[in-house]
Amino acid sequence: MSKSNYNFISNLILVLLLGLLLAIFVFIPAFFLGLKFKIDSLLLPLTLLKQILIFGLILLIPLFFKNKKIIKIITALLASLYYSFIYFSIAYWRLISGEVNPYFFLDSYNEIIETAINLFTLPILIIVLITFLFFYIFYFYLFLILFNLINQLYEKLKTKQIFNFKYLLFFPLFILVIPPDQGYLTHQFSVIKEFQEAREYFQPYIPDYTSFKTNSQENIFILQIESTNALALQGDLKLDGKEYADNYIPNLTKISKDGVFFPYFWSQSIQTDRAQENILCGIINNMGASYSYSPKAMPKNCLPQILKKSGYTTIVFRSDNLEFHNMGTFMKKLGFEEIHYDDIMQPGDKKHTWGYDDCIFYKRAFEYLKNNYADKSKLFVYFEVSSHHIPWESKPEYKFTHKFNPATNFTEKYLNSALEQDYCVGQFYEQFKNYNNNQNTHLFILGDTSWPMGINNSNLFYSLNAFNDNFLTLLTYIPSQNRKKEFAINKVLPKNKIYGQADLIPTIFELLNHQYYQNSLVFELSKETKNQKHKNCYILTQPYGGGSIAIVKGKNKYIYYILDKKLEYYNLETDFYEQNPQILAENLEYQNFRNQYFCTHYK
Repeated sequence: MSKSNYNFISNLILVLLLGLLLAIFVFIPAFFLGLKFKIDSLLLPLTLLKQILIFGLILLIPLFFKNKKIIKIITALLASLYYSFIYFSIAYWRLISGEVNPYFFLDSYNEIIETAINLFTLPILIIVLITFLFFYIFYFYLFLILFNLINQLYEKLKTKQIFNFKYLLFFPLFILVIPPDQGYLTHQFSVIKEFQEAREYFQPYIPDYTSFKTNSQENIFILQIESTNALALQGDLKLDGKEYADNYIPNLTKISKDGVFFPYFWSQSIQTDRAQENILCGIINNMGASYSYSPKAMPKNCLPQILKKSGYTTIVFRSDNLEFHNMGTFMKKLGFEEIHYDDIMQPGDKKHTWGYDDCIFYKRAFEYLKNNYADKSKLFVYFEVSSHHIPWESKPEYKFTHKFNPATNFTEKYLNSALEQDYCVGQFYEQFKNYNNNQNTHLFILGDTSWPMGINNSNLFYSLNAFNDNFLTLLTYIPSQNRKKEFAINKVLPKNKIYGQADLIPTIFELLNHQYYQNSLVFELSKETKNQKHKNCYILTQPYGGGSIAIVKGKNKYIYYILDKKLEYYNLETDFYEQNPQILAENLEYQNFRNQYFCTHYK
């Protein structure tokens, strides 16, 4: 065998072997990623073929340029990024059981690194980054080798005038423009484009509270606790045949005996800053970025602003970083005069991954109030804690509260962490009563959001789906001692009576002004339930994972999937855990959905 023929055969074998290597490292994972995209089984072979042709097109690109060296480097860099992204997509999917949500990252890009460190710890994040860089470098050099081999093979064939590789270009280009279009980057780009169009079309509902004011001297205190999945915390959870039937909020249950307990209460969006849009401004159906990133666009009539204009001192105590999600600026724009974080803390105070220890934070907050506002009226005070947060780190000093030793799964870790939070809620209440004996203060304790436990599609991440598991939280109301005789004590609402966060502002102003406001819940807080005007219809918004809107009208729940334009129905009386969807419509335009199913008082 001649040397030239030997080189030709050697090069051909190398190309085949390296192609097989890429098939193992790229196309097999890409195939399974394609399964996750729910591609029709008949289209899977075509989808895989399309990816192979894309790979072939990448290899041919340098042949069309004179300065092949630079083009090879640029193409290798871009191609390596493409295939590394495939691995990132697979890893992300395996972690949260859902596709990469571009807007989930774009809406909070400033916090991506901090959030990743908090969730996974810095050492694990470094390992992930090193792994990603390894694959990126691996692909880069692999492509450079392949480019050189293809070029050598091309020159040999051109010299022998056997075949011109450039003719192969037309077939990959042709296949790129025909179905199926389930490429991995192209899929993500199409999602971004479609969802951006949807975001521009949707508009949030912003209520008009400009006429709201008060002459009341009473105080309003709100305690916002973290990630309160009402199903899990109250023993209504069954997963993989295992029941979690205990009470995981014993202290809050005890506190609620001094007032009214709403065991199920709608958080009307996801993420803390979005929940505060619901609680403090009554804003719902915000499919765009959170207002914490665009405070100048905030309405002028949120609860702190209204109370401030009515002569109230408005104070917020936040246990976590004020820079996170731009919360410091957001709170100021909402109308809080005083915004406290680490300025009230002392050296040595315990700080966890997601903020100061709840118990210590409550102690410092009430110390501040006693020193500066003892026996003060016209106070609006908002407490926000967050140390009970995914990944549900166990705090050894609160191990005595745990019911799972050791915690063996995600849910048990969550419940142990929730028991720690609940213990500190008990400490909060003792300090609250000692502050001014609750003589003239109305207290609300509520969760910011839920966190899914995996009831639906094994989902454990809050940015996917719009099921009850994503939105059900809880609420407790404790009346002031001065007006205790007016209100129900030790009242627990039935679980089929579910109200929502957007009802809080009208409720507070009816308490202060002794007059009815639309969708106030005072009729449930009073000793006698008289009100028949409440419109029991709620909008629950999931801005990520393709986007979805849930409309709950009593026992009827409708979920509209924005990108798919599909409408599902659930009867919550017979299918509260949403296991049996009924498809009411497909290819349903949003405007038609809005006209037919939206709450009338939000249209």
